[in-house]
Amino acid sequence: MQNSLGQLLLIGFHGVEPPQELMNLIDDIQLGGIILFKRNIEGEEQLYSLARRVQDHARKRGIPTLFNAVDQEGGVVARLSAPFTVFSSQGELPPETTYDDCFRRGAQMAEDLHRAGFNLNLAPVLDVSMPGDVSKNGLRCFSSDPTRVAELGIGLIRGLQEHGIAACAKHFPGLGRAERDPHQSLPTVPGSMGRELIPFRAAVAQDVSCVMMGHALYPDYDPDRQASLSQTLIEEVLRKDLGFQGLVLSDDLEMGAVANQYSLADSVVLSFEAGCDVLLVCSRMEEVADCVKVLSREIEKSSAMKRRLEESLRRVAWAKERIARPGEFHS
Repeated sequence: MQNSLGQLLLIGFHGVEPPQELMNLIDDIQLGGIILFKRNIEGEEQLYSLARRVQDHARKRGIPTLFNAVDQEGGVVARLSAPFTVFSSQGELPPETTYDDCFRRGAQMAEDLHRAGFNLNLAPVLDVSMPGDVSKNGLRCFSSDPTRVAELGIGLIRGLQEHGIAACAKHFPGLGRAERDPHQSLPTVPGSMGRELIPFRAAVAQDVSCVMMGHALYPDYDPDRQASLSQTLIEEVLRKDLGFQGLVLSDDLEMGAVANQYSLADSVVLSFEAGCDVLLVCSRMEEVADCVKVLSREIEKSSAMKRRLEESLRRVAWAKERIARPGEFHS
């Protein structure tokens, strides 16, 4: 079982070359994918070589194509710099920006990402910002108008996916009203999320490949668990209410909003149990094998967890088939 469980992990590492520990994880647990940050990027040729070496290693062992993911939002969160295209933040786009402009933005992102060996962009941010928010989080948002967020977000999603890069709408059900940074501590977002769900409904209707859960507490929906660990928000709201059938990702399970409360192994189990198909561990690669062992033990105890595993593995396989055949993104 541990081999199949590896497909649920998306992990980060340090260095500009794939370390032996990463290659061992690919072999030992059939790792699902990697996520790269600025710490992994030295230049265009190095970046593509890194991606090729990791994918070749997996392919030679009969392991499915790895997700090779990156946060390429633009501006305040952009991992690629020159000679790749330099994009502004979503919140810095001119007021006259249209759907077509964002479609072209997505298409250009896709071209850059292909050159670098990526197949999954953890973008766009579909959070609805608070009016006048000029913080980093505010700059990551298209607008404080949910209808405009939906229009521009759909443009970017289609621009990416029609050019062969899987897109990921984030951070469900919306972090725009969060007054704390979930990287550091757990935010609480009270009240109905009706407005904030508008862009996500639109993204689901347009066949976005992935949705990432946010690390915030939404007491009107689930007073006990942050969204990334909440079965209510994943299974009831995202899956049943919005009708999403694609991949659900956790945000990085090492972020303070989760890590201050749970061990990494516990958060992996809780996130999977709640309904996340792909679990992000962005730095602590050395703990991944133990996390898989703990998750495996928990799944063995529960028929419901075994069914959850079958569902997630089907979704992961489906997403990887779409990546391998980009024309299927809008079949």
